[in-house]
Amino acid sequence: MPWGHQGRRVFLRTLLAGLRDESAGGVAADLAAIAGAASQLRDRMAFEHWRQITSAVEQYRAAVGRGVVTGQPAGETPEGALPRLDEVLAALATLAVGVSAMTGAQADGMTRDDGWHLLTLGRQVERLVCMGQLLEAWFDSGAAQHELGFDDLLALFNSTVTYRSRYQGQRDIVALLDLVVLDAANPRSLASASALIGTQLEELAQATGTGLEWTERTWFRAPRELLLSGLCERGADGRYDQVLECARRLWRSAGVLSDQVGLQYFTHSSSLRTHLA
Repeated sequence: MPWGHQGRRVFLRTLLAGLRDESAGGVAADLAAIAGAASQLRDRMAFEHWRQITSAVEQYRAAVGRGVVTGQPAGETPEGALPRLDEVLAALATLAVGVSAMTGAQADGMTRDDGWHLLTLGRQVERLVCMGQLLEAWFDSGAAQHELGFDDLLALFNSTVTYRSRYQGQRDIVALLDLVVLDAANPRSLASASALIGTQLEELAQATGTGLEWTERTWFRAPRELLLSGLCERGADGRYDQVLECARRLWRSAGVLSDQVGLQYFTHSSSLRTHLA
């Protein structure tokens, strides 16, 4: 992926191409993996759940697979042409609804067994990695201190409505950090994801007799006011160093935990597990 300084047009074309490339690590690859896993489990899935998955995947592939060139007659689009940006945005918006439906069907119908705990654990690990990286990027670049960046970060944390209901449109970094980092009642906060990871690991340990520790949850056990005052401290260069350290530490630790979960619960060879650990 080229950086923005290489030119907006190059960046945009590469981004659009990547959104439909199933060999690249992105949306198309993830959807292909979901479709592949669903096909292997077809006889264990409710019909409506299966249709939600296949419909979402098919609609997305159809939308981003259409190459459109301005002024090109219909039916004469050259091979390799990219879809328009507005089409891709519409496809992603539709896909977001479809993925939410998949998750809802999954949560509503799945028994709360070991598989459920692993699924929930994986979702929270993925969320912590994603949210931690976003927080680090926004504060490292200073984007969070600007109006558009502030609003974008809230949207990415799916916390815009909650923030507006509490703070009536005020843009305050202290309030932002409290909501997206420390508020355990906010399901998109780092504290909430960390707590749920710890809970699911405990449930798995009880169910399987083997477990892993999530030591990072102890970071949030200090008084919330104390943690917030620390996060809001700024260095001589004006950077929020503790925010960056917290975000980086959590998403990196979550990545390590993901590897450990794979070794513990998905590696059947004890010798290989010992060697890789």
